[in-house]
Amino acid sequence: MKNIEKIFNTLKDVNEKYNSTLISTEELIEEEDNIKELTQIDERMNKILANLDQIKDKENLTSELLQLHLVIGDIEWQFDQIHEMVRQVIENIED
Repeated sequence: MKNIEKIFNTLKDVNEKYNSTLISTEELIEEEDNIKELTQIDERMNKILANLDQIKDKENLTSELLQLHLVIGDIEWQFDQIHEMVRQVIENIED
């Protein structure tokens, strides 16, 4: 998930080159906070994946797969947020 951090840092750099007119300071702060959560999300995913290998009964397997589903949703949301920021930069550059 390091790539999402690289994307964010690149967008920050581009924003600075354009005198901080492409992305608002508030949005940058919010996204930076979101990116800090990636470490926790990654840790949750690793724990779930480790647990999946050891589960033998269907009930616990279903529960753990549900947790995996939720973690993947969190990751998807993070990428969607950064994707939206890329779109915003493109639109604002063209203005």
